[in-house]
Amino acid sequence: MNDEQAPEFAYNVDIHRKPGYDPVELFVNPKTFQIPLEPERIKGSHGLPAKDKGDYVSLVVTGKDFELPDTLEATEVHDLLLKLAGNEKG
Repeated sequence: MNDEQAPEFAYNVDIHRKPGYDPVELFVNPKTFQIPLEPERIKGSHGLPAKDKGDYVSLVVTGKDFELPDTLEATEVHDLLLKLAGNEKG
């Protein structure tokens, strides 16, 4: 984004006016409380998929008569949660 085209809130941490979390806020200047318009600083915001089973995370579900698969791809969690909530599309 061109600095001249950036909205006023782009330079500040503004959780009420920004349409979502802005990961460049992690680079806020502690003296000026300004954030840079440098998206290239962001190399990823959620880490890498686990390669070894020892690094997998757990998903614990209680109160449902539902059989979970042994493993899920990260992209499958959304639909599974919808299904557990009773949404037929999940």
